[in-house]
Amino acid sequence: MTLKDRFLRYVAIDTGSSEETGTHPSTDKQWQLARLLVKELEDMGASDVRLSDTCYVYAQIPATADHQPVIGLIAHMDTAPAVATGPVHARSLVYQGGDIELGNGVTMRQDDFDSLKRQVGHELIVTDGTTLLGGDNKAGVAEIMAVAQRLLSDPSIPHGKVCIAFTPDEEIGEGADHFDVEGFGADYAYTVDGGALGEVECETFNAAAARVTVHGFNIHPGAAKNKMRNAAKIAMTFASMLPPQEAPEHTEGREGFYHLCAMKGDEVEAQLTYIIRDHDRTLFESRKARMEQIAAYLNGVYGEGTLVLQLRDSYYNMKQDELGAQAALVAKGPRAQVWAKPMHDGSLVFALFNTAEDDTRIAIDFDSLGLEGKWLVRDLWRQKDEGIYGIRYSTEVPGHATHLVRLFPKEAARLAEGVTDIRMNSVYIQFEALRPVDKPGYRAPKSYPCEQCGDKVKQQGRPEA
Repeated sequence: MTLKDRFLRYVAIDTGSSEETGTHPSTDKQWQLARLLVKELEDMGASDVRLSDTCYVYAQIPATADHQPVIGLIAHMDTAPAVATGPVHARSLVYQGGDIELGNGVTMRQDDFDSLKRQVGHELIVTDGTTLLGGDNKAGVAEIMAVAQRLLSDPSIPHGKVCIAFTPDEEIGEGADHFDVEGFGADYAYTVDGGALGEVECETFNAAAARVTVHGFNIHPGAAKNKMRNAAKIAMTFASMLPPQEAPEHTEGREGFYHLCAMKGDEVEAQLTYIIRDHDRTLFESRKARMEQIAAYLNGVYGEGTLVLQLRDSYYNMKQDELGAQAALVAKGPRAQVWAKPMHDGSLVFALFNTAEDDTRIAIDFDSLGLEGKWLVRDLWRQKDEGIYGIRYSTEVPGHATHLVRLFPKEAARLAEGVTDIRMNSVYIQFEALRPVDKPGYRAPKSYPCEQCGDKVKQQGRPEA
């Protein structure tokens, strides 16, 4: 069986997953492909072939060479439920450039898909426009099965033991939930899923899913004044409070985002579904915290229980700081929070959260947190150094926003005696809001200690940024 034949065989099986069922696997139709793969692996002569009670397929290819690491190959069987997943009607064509008319009124436009320009002269497999093709990730499944067939049929190829796994429910963020890591048995593993030909990815986003459910109160419009709580409009308010520039359509590379995947509702109940992505773990945590702050604020406006926010982590970036420390709350006040974590190189990361509506000056007080000496402060949003500080660092953070900095040790920088971890000193700080004065466009003068020397200095009113 050729690789193309395998792929066409697999995509013909509808394996769409579902976020609604709460079962494992999320859909019974994933079992069909799983059982087919088990049979094919057994027929090839793979060893230790098994199908778990949650629809994970495992198998091994015995080693033909000694003293080699055990390599794992992983792919997922399910396809994304955002659009129809079957029945799939695939066809192949030799791409000559330009747009591709898939059928049923659906066109792949070359201007929308940059990768098409690199495929001129190649054979492409496409769908008829009524469903997903399922190349994500049945292409990976077919490739792994083709490798297995080749290695098992030709024992002259030297290799260590190869472990194979096919998982359900990756598209809904649950592909690793019931994965048997110990039973899988690999020293190193690769997920065969997407990417350019020959490309190996060494890091991923941190990923989470968020669901916002809004409970409203409906009443006849003629009697609605000061009584109606329109769930659909409150949901729109929640969405508008997330930074619009931090969305997939405005980000690239390692930039994180909030992605609104679905929305539905009326006056009585509305629902927003998001995915959250960020390569940086601290920024990832700050994105979830921002959603929690917005939900808390709107519950304060419309009544407790109006908004219910459900957050669920899906997976984490495989490329983490070597220390692997998680951020912890080290300072809090009625208007702000400060979270911190140590890094493997001795630097420290701080996330400053403004939980208020208006601007708030938030400080990192070195003494209360057990920091001594001089520290270089780097703004991680702008990737610019802000200067060297020795007593406290403070900055103005806009309402419901976050400021992220990293402190690098400089002259005599260290943790104070008795402090073994920056996260051990949790303190309560009264943060002061910077409220605008009567004259539009100006802020009132405030007095704050100089960050370098500690003396009181007056900050003059100045135009709004």
